[in-house]
Amino acid sequence: MSEYLKIKILNLLYLNIILILYLMDISINLYEHYTKQFKIFAEKFNQQKIDLSKIIPDENTVKQILETRKDYCQLSPEINELLIKYSDEDLKRYLDYIKNYIEKKFMDNKSNDYIKEKLFDNILPLEFNDIYSVLLNELISKDFISNVIEYSDNQLVVINPDDYTNTKPKIENYVPRPNQQEAFDRLEKNGLETGIHCQATGCGKSYIILYYIDYCIRKFKNNCRIILFTERINILVDLFGLSKNNKSVNNEKIQFWKDNNIANLKNLDILNVVNHKDRSWPIYLNESNKPILLLINRAYLTSSNYELVNNVSLVLHDECHNTTSNNCNNFLTFFKNKTILVGFSATPLRTGKDELKELCKIYGDKSKKLNLLTNYNLLFSMNKKLILYPEFYWYELKDNIKMIDEFQIIFKLLENVITHLPYKKIVAWCGTINRTKKWKKIFEDNSLQLPEFKFFLDTSQNTNDDYEKYYKTKGNSILFCASKHREGSDIPYLDACMFLDKVKNRGSIPFIQSIGRVLRKENNKNSKKHKGIIIEGLHYKKDYEEEVLEKIIKYYFILNNVCDDDNTKKYQFEELNKRINIDSDNKQILLKLNTNVLKIKICSSKWNTLVKKLMPLLSKKIKIVENNILYKKLKTPYEDINFKFSKINKCIINNKECINKSYKGIIDYIYEILNDLSQIKKNSIMNIKKEKFEKKGFIYNEKLNISIQGVDSNTAFKEIYNQCKNNNLKMNLCIILKDSINKSFTL
Repeated sequence: MSEYLKIKILNLLYLNIILILYLMDISINLYEHYTKQFKIFAEKFNQQKIDLSKIIPDENTVKQILETRKDYCQLSPEINELLIKYSDEDLKRYLDYIKNYIEKKFMDNKSNDYIKEKLFDNILPLEFNDIYSVLLNELISKDFISNVIEYSDNQLVVINPDDYTNTKPKIENYVPRPNQQEAFDRLEKNGLETGIHCQATGCGKSYIILYYIDYCIRKFKNNCRIILFTERINILVDLFGLSKNNKSVNNEKIQFWKDNNIANLKNLDILNVVNHKDRSWPIYLNESNKPILLLINRAYLTSSNYELVNNVSLVLHDECHNTTSNNCNNFLTFFKNKTILVGFSATPLRTGKDELKELCKIYGDKSKKLNLLTNYNLLFSMNKKLILYPEFYWYELKDNIKMIDEFQIIFKLLENVITHLPYKKIVAWCGTINRTKKWKKIFEDNSLQLPEFKFFLDTSQNTNDDYEKYYKTKGNSILFCASKHREGSDIPYLDACMFLDKVKNRGSIPFIQSIGRVLRKENNKNSKKHKGIIIEGLHYKKDYEEEVLEKIIKYYFILNNVCDDDNTKKYQFEELNKRINIDSDNKQILLKLNTNVLKIKICSSKWNTLVKKLMPLLSKKIKIVENNILYKKLKTPYEDINFKFSKINKCIINNKECINKSYKGIIDYIYEILNDLSQIKKNSIMNIKKEKFEKKGFIYNEKLNISIQGVDSNTAFKEIYNQCKNNNLKMNLCIILKDSINKSFTL
């Protein structure tokens, strides 16, 4: 570390030291004390003879900094008790004492934990024994230092006090949103219930979680023990302001929640195991004599000895769509009958029918139906105006396209999109750090095409303050990142996002998390933002029209938060068929969703072909799902038998032996006996086309003038069985199964 950087850090450190003195209202000349102590120490290490006058702010600047920070640096109740008990001189002497150790920390690049350990050992003067822990936690574990110094990837990043602004969030007359109020009211009326809050991204789910914690504290008092876990670490980090070099939560957030009547967590012990791993957390939870909250990520939770926990008041599970994964399911099953389990997700019903059953086992009611405590899916939340409507722009993307060529496509698209953006503030997700850097460089190299824009980069490798600068911009800016800021990043003035990651099949969770960033409403009556725009590349394939339809279907299912079993698919496909309109003049697909219309603009050379094929493709999908439903309904008593690799030894239909003993030969024979296409199709699970259908997989029956799609032996047996049963045909089949076992089947 350079001498200049050391001194710069010390400068910021001293400002925090005197800030505590200032907040304590200790009667000394703060500026004189600050400059005297700082100069002595700085000159001791100032081997490069740096002009300290350029580093030390003048007295008025120091006073201004102190006044600015006074509003958000609230002293804890423990500090206030010390102010009553000890004199100003005692407290000042102690601050000087711990200051020396903190100075050493920066000189030797020691961690907070190291300094804390040293300050807690026996070298501390006895006269300070009963106050050192309180003051130390206030100085190191709270935000006095971390407000001006960030610790990232083992590099100290200094924020200049001159650039510092008061970032304390403010809410004027906080009023819960309808979805939040519904959750609050149900909790107060019914008490704690096991179930799921389905809350679309951007609806303020975090405040519901905080309200549950507050309720639990009020209900259980000192016996309150809560576990809050998520799949991804960053959700808890962002919510509670956690950091790698600080075990405590952001005290400013705790104070803000209390001041705005959101939740009172002031007397709650918060055990941060998110970025300070400790396998002893079950012991801390069991032995606590105060209300305690465990913050932990799912992977660490389920790999710990959670069976040791003997008393939990409440388990809060954010991202509960992961319930069905083995480890998570085992943990929740263990606590199912021991405590209350409350899940939160924007897409709890994204899975198929089988996984839905597993979800019901954990979060079901007495009838084992999924207990949705509140249900605000994306579409419902849009209609209730809790979040904004999206508008999609899909551009054609070939697999081997060069990034510079893709930029030209995006730029032409942006020329149109920008006119619809009130702020022109965009985030671009690029997939990898390498692609992120390349995309930023391409945009910078072609900045003349976007002359008013500024470009920023934020990845896990960054040590700059690009994100902070981008965050403060009010528009005309693009942030390039790999996958950061998809969850929990409430970026002001953000009105568009771009997917530049070349992902072919985007998962529903990343999609919802990402678009949720731009669909958030601003807490501002004069907001200019009325929609969120999403730009995404659509891969060019031979079956491009199928690709477009699949993406529309997938996003439609996500908006409605429905599972993908066949019965649901059939209903949703039919609904989608009614709602889709094609606007050829503007090359866009319109989805009528209640009183609003969702627009998907297609920037593709294949637009004309797409218009012709889109609706017939949807009709085909409806027919396939209908056949699947029929197939599942037409069960036989022999569902557990595997006919794969079997051979037909004998077949007699209506007392006549079938000469062709292949499955296809027997099906043809039955069809010829029936000789009625409508009757055949009524009871068939096969894909049958009238007349000759020249497509791979179909076999033409000349006698009946129909084409039949080939199927496996299990499906063929089901077809034979059902046609005979439903048409009153006598059947006697002798089949040799794969393992040489002979089976006879008679109707």
